[in-house]
Amino acid sequence: MPGYDEKTEIWKVPDRTRFIMGRVRGGDLVHFHLFQVHDVCKREEPKLWPSALHVLRVYKSVYSIMVRDALK
Repeated sequence: MPGYDEKTEIWKVPDRTRFIMGRVRGGDLVHFHLFQVHDVCKREEPKLWPSALHVLRVYKSVYSIMVRDALK
Protein backbone atom coordinates (compact mmCIF):
# COMPACT_ATOMS: atom_id res chain seq x y z
CA MET A 1 0.00 0.00 0.00
CA PRO A 2 1.43 3.38 -0.99
CA GLY A 3 2.30 5.89 1.71
CA TYR A 4 0.47 9.09 2.49
CA ASP A 5 1.90 12.18 0.80
CA GLU A 6 0.79 15.56 -0.52
CA LYS A 7 -0.89 14.01 -3.55
CA THR A 8 -3.17 11.84 -1.44
CA GLU A 9 -5.58 14.74 -0.94
CA ILE A 10 -5.25 16.30 -4.41
CA TRP A 11 -8.26 14.49 -5.84
CA LYS A 12 -10.49 16.23 -3.25
CA VAL A 13 -9.49 19.77 -4.27
CA PRO A 14 -12.18 20.30 -6.96
CA ASP A 15 -15.02 19.08 -4.71
CA ARG A 16 -13.84 21.15 -1.76
CA THR A 17 -13.55 24.25 -3.93
CA ARG A 18 -17.09 23.79 -5.25
CA PHE A 19 -18.39 23.31 -1.70
CA ILE A 20 -16.59 26.36 -0.29
CA MET A 21 -17.56 28.65 -3.17
CA GLY A 22 -21.12 27.42 -3.28
CA ARG A 23 -23.19 29.69 -5.46
CA VAL A 24 -21.03 32.78 -5.08
CA ARG A 25 -21.60 35.46 -7.68
CA GLY A 26 -18.91 35.05 -10.33
CA GLY A 27 -18.14 31.53 -9.15
CA ASP A 28 -18.91 30.04 -12.54
CA LEU A 29 -16.12 32.09 -14.06
CA VAL A 30 -13.68 30.93 -11.39
CA HIS A 31 -14.67 27.30 -11.98
CA PHE A 32 -14.17 27.85 -15.71
CA HIS A 33 -10.60 29.08 -15.11
CA LEU A 34 -9.91 26.15 -12.77
CA PHE A 35 -11.48 23.48 -14.99
CA GLN A 36 -8.23 22.20 -16.47
CA VAL A 37 -6.39 21.77 -13.17
CA HIS A 38 -9.50 20.26 -11.56
CA ASP A 39 -9.76 17.78 -14.44
CA VAL A 40 -6.16 16.67 -13.86
CA CYS A 41 -6.84 16.34 -10.10
CA LYS A 42 -9.64 13.87 -10.85
CA ARG A 43 -7.66 11.52 -13.10
CA GLU A 44 -7.86 7.89 -12.06
CA GLU A 45 -4.10 7.35 -11.94
CA PRO A 46 -2.57 9.10 -8.89
CA LYS A 47 0.79 9.36 -10.65
CA LEU A 48 -0.84 11.81 -13.07
CA TRP A 49 -2.19 14.11 -10.34
CA PRO A 50 -0.50 17.51 -10.06
CA SER A 51 1.56 18.46 -7.04
CA ALA A 52 0.08 20.66 -4.33
CA LEU A 53 2.50 23.40 -5.38
CA HIS A 54 1.24 23.28 -8.97
CA VAL A 55 -2.39 23.51 -7.81
CA LEU A 56 -1.50 26.44 -5.54
CA ARG A 57 0.21 28.27 -8.41
CA VAL A 58 -2.82 27.81 -10.66
CA TYR A 59 -5.16 29.06 -7.91
CA LYS A 60 -2.94 32.12 -7.33
CA SER A 61 -2.84 32.82 -11.05
CA VAL A 62 -6.63 32.64 -11.34
CA TYR A 63 -6.98 34.87 -8.28
CA SER A 64 -4.65 37.45 -9.85
CA ILE A 65 -6.64 37.39 -13.07
CA MET A 66 -9.92 37.84 -11.22
CA VAL A 67 -8.58 40.76 -9.14
CA ARG A 68 -7.03 42.42 -12.18
CA ASP A 69 -10.27 42.12 -14.16
CA ALA A 70 -12.31 43.46 -11.24
CA LEU A 71 -10.17 46.60 -11.13
CA LYS A 72 -10.72 47.43 -14.80
